[in-house]
Amino acid sequence: MNHLSIPSHSTMPTRHIGDEATRQLGALSRRIAEIRERQTLSQQDVATRTRLAQQHVSRLEHGQNCQLLTFLKVCQALGVRVILEEANPLQF
Repeated sequence: MNHLSIPSHSTMPTRHIGDEATRQLGALSRRIAEIRERQTLSQQDVATRTRLAQQHVSRLEHGQNCQLLTFLKVCQALGVRVILEEANPLQF
């Protein structure tokens, strides 16, 4: 089973949270696309499995903001386990 690990930086100063969140979104989006392609599935295949529009899958894979439920449905359709772990805050 594939997995995605999402560290939490809950104690980071507010001015850096947006940048880190954008970076994480891009990394997760690329990983989802890589997993789908490795499974030789099209975006439409994933959309059919999740009962989402193909455009929602495309937006997710391109790092555009999406609903958490959409993200979780796509992960489930691809057999991806999402792991949240608390990480050490960034050092300044």
